[in-house]
Amino acid sequence: MKLKKIILYLIFFFFAFQISYSQEEESFYYKVNKSFEIFGYIFREIANNYVVAIDPEELVRFGINGILSSLDPYTEYYNEQETEDIDIITSGSYTGVGITVSNRDSMLTIIDIQDEYSAKKNGLRIGDRIVKVDTAFLLYERSDALRKYTRGKVGTPITFYILRDGLNDTLKFVLTRNDIMMKNVSFSDVISDTIGYIKVERFTRSLKDEVKQEYLELKNKHNITSLIIDLRDNPGGMLESAVNICELFIPKGNVIVTTKGRNKEDIKEYYSEEEPIDTNVRIAVLINNSSASASEIVAGAIQDLDRGIIIGQRSYGKGLVQTIVDLPYNGNLKMTTSKYYTPSGRCIQKIDYYLKYSKLKTSADTIFYTKNKRIVFESKGILPDTIVENEVYPDFVNSLINNGHIFKFANRYTSKLNELPQNFKADKKLLQQFKDYLNLQKFNYKTKLLEQFEELLTIAKNEKLSQSTLESLETAKQQIANEEKNLFDINSELILNLIEKEIKLRFISNKEAIKLNLDSDKDITTAKELLAPNKYSKILAGK
Repeated sequence: MKLKKIILYLIFFFFAFQISYSQEEESFYYKVNKSFEIFGYIFREIANNYVVAIDPEELVRFGINGILSSLDPYTEYYNEQETEDIDIITSGSYTGVGITVSNRDSMLTIIDIQDEYSAKKNGLRIGDRIVKVDTAFLLYERSDALRKYTRGKVGTPITFYILRDGLNDTLKFVLTRNDIMMKNVSFSDVISDTIGYIKVERFTRSLKDEVKQEYLELKNKHNITSLIIDLRDNPGGMLESAVNICELFIPKGNVIVTTKGRNKEDIKEYYSEEEPIDTNVRIAVLINNSSASASEIVAGAIQDLDRGIIIGQRSYGKGLVQTIVDLPYNGNLKMTTSKYYTPSGRCIQKIDYYLKYSKLKTSADTIFYTKNKRIVFESKGILPDTIVENEVYPDFVNSLINNGHIFKFANRYTSKLNELPQNFKADKKLLQQFKDYLNLQKFNYKTKLLEQFEELLTIAKNEKLSQSTLESLETAKQQIANEEKNLFDINSELILNLIEKEIKLRFISNKEAIKLNLDSDKDITTAKELLAPNKYSKILAGK
């Protein structure tokens, strides 16, 4: 009798659950259909009866953008003219001339040039202002405005009209559209007798082959025993590429990353499925605040599996995975479909965009454990095993950089040079030229301390403090102002180094530009020290 009651209860709960689930599913699809109907009705009314004629496609685009803006910044719609952007994400290829632009002083300015392509070969330089492309005037346009003009058939001509600081005339360059292949590995070399270095810029399909080739070349030529993988400022890319690079150094059979969608069945584990090329080489991964997504998958897997050490600053904290969906009329939707979790079970997503849609609360810095039982934390990015603070320049030097004075001086200085003088070295004569340039620009720097003293003096006068107090404050203010005049000389060595590097960037190759900073790089210096066998083993043992 008791067994019959239990069976009856189970049957009741099963049917009650089924009815509840069915009603919930029916309610969801009812809301979907209702919303479509309302949206369609509003669209038709506006398209047909609004006071002025509106392009229906443009109206839909605004509607789509409105919907997506309520989600997260990584869910994006690409129309048929923008599908090349998807190719850049997945394959790293696009049609162009090999330049990167930004707005400097409200003008469209070249800030980077890739080797081997038309822009570099024909003499364009960092710092050049783009006035026109063919017949389109672009000087004061946003940086993304250039893209539609450089698109086109590979091999076709495109004319750039350029302003170069220090020259009065507009320069004309006839370039050729190239098939640009952005390399995942921008630089590799040995930085000591036994330590190799690989700089990874992005994660596209070809990353594994590039890293494998560069690593084996370093190993065979130099017999390296340690490897630095530099993922700083790497925004990520394809999840599969992150898994593939881990497979090169992580023993077969380990979970590298797990993705979880909104449904229980949307869970996928990515294992290292191939035999690695080296499981003994000591590894240091460099990350910073701009290392995101696929970079964090690699850093998280290396850390959780105790396959290497992580050095630098806490990473960005993007633990979301996007899927690219094909749409009608050759469009694409890049949509967030899951979160990823490191081998220890951590999700390092920093910003929860979904609190408005979910009642679940996320905890901060929850404790997890690596393979060797070292403590690691969830949320807010990957925390390095060894934190290296960023180099902080004095405020005076930052003011020179942020106001573009070093950048613009380098433009002017190099404008009349066809090539960099042999054994070029910035000297006191060049420093004086820069000082004269600042005077012409009427550069006026005031320390925060001086500003505060001036404010304090005003307050003291308003409070009608004694004359002796006012005189003391005035004397202190004048002393600070006098010392302020010496800030250029105090920072002259640093300023000279920055000017020299900026001038060299107008002439040297991309690889030479990376190499410029290696010797003075604090993260690399720290990595070289910690890759010593004893120190390395202690970190991975949690000692």
